[in-house]
Amino acid sequence: MIDIGKLTKIPKDVRPEWANGTNKGGVITWDDDEQKIADWVDSFDLLAHHQKTAKQRLVEQFNTAMEGLEKAYPEAEKRTFIIQENEARAYQLDGTLPQTLTTIASLRGKPLADVAAKVIEKADAYKGQVGNLIGMRQAQEDVIDAATDWQVVQQINLGV
Repeated sequence: MIDIGKLTKIPKDVRPEWANGTNKGGVITWDDDEQKIADWVDSFDLLAHHQKTAKQRLVEQFNTAMEGLEKAYPEAEKRTFIIQENEARAYQLDGTLPQTLTTIASLRGKPLADVAAKVIEKADAYKGQVGNLIGMRQAQEDVIDAATDWQVVQQINLGV
């Protein structure tokens, strides 16, 4: 039998199959797997577990931050961002008449040069914001990888 007191620092999500154990007076017993589980408890790497979950948390936080940057635009329009940027840069470079931006400018009643300049301004700002988020996430992953204390790892977040 394994004393449940030895399991108090092990996160509940680590081994869901432990739910098959029977709790009798603070002691969990398993039929055939008792030694196997006892060996696993003794060899469990708490730091590695928390490093993995911290990295997953960073990805979730990154995705939430990215959603905040993009929520103002319909999905179909987001798929044209690279087209709009390429057309705007080509137009500013050599005066190439861009199909998408020409249509947008015409329907909005705005000069093509103004629309192209705004597209480039927004594209550059977006790249800066995304680069910032990527850099922050990767820097925090470096901290996670270098950590030696699982309690420190639990506190690491993206910070946005």
